[in-house]
Amino acid sequence: MQDSTNKMNFFKKVLISIKDFDKYELFIKENIGQTIKYLLKLVAIFVVLLTAIGIFTLSDTTKKIFDVLNKEVSELHYEDGTMIINNNEEKIVTDFQESIGDIIINTSEFSEDQMQKYRTEISNKTSGLYIFRDRIIIKNSNLSTITEAKYQDIIKSDELKEFNKDTLLDYYNKSHISMYIIFAVVIYFYL
Repeated sequence: MQDSTNKMNFFKKVLISIKDFDKYELFIKENIGQTIKYLLKLVAIFVVLLTAIGIFTLSDTTKKIFDVLNKEVSELHYEDGTMIINNNEEKIVTDFQESIGDIIINTSEFSEDQMQKYRTEISNKTSGLYIFRDRIIIKNSNLSTITEAKYQDIIKSDELKEFNKDTLLDYYNKSHISMYIIFAVVIYFYL
């Protein structure tokens, strides 16, 4: 019996293991080395599929965000830790309910009480992206955590002290492929 499973194509083994429970006795009689190789192949295929799905989701979401940025944002300027978008007018984008949630852009100056209201608001949502004058707040539905970071902490490079909408779009157009490759490598080794 062991010879019959050794000669069997890997994908045929997978198909049999999924649909034909009566043939499990063939797999039980295999030695431990064959079983480990089979499991490693299954895990590798699973990781590749998850990575591909993750890259597709990241690519699709990133493209949608930059499309909204291109259409909805007429002015964007960052300098020395301060972001100005659309002359500080508040903008709410609800196009991403299934992936990111609401995107709220408000780069006007407001009190700490108002910031606390935004924090409470995003904590009551499944996910969201809030862009403010000096910080960004993100709630990820997969992790159920809220991340708040100041732009100065994110952009620590001395080379990047300021940018505008055009430089941000140019950077995305030039570097999105390498971003997906890095994401794929990280996810592959993480899983």
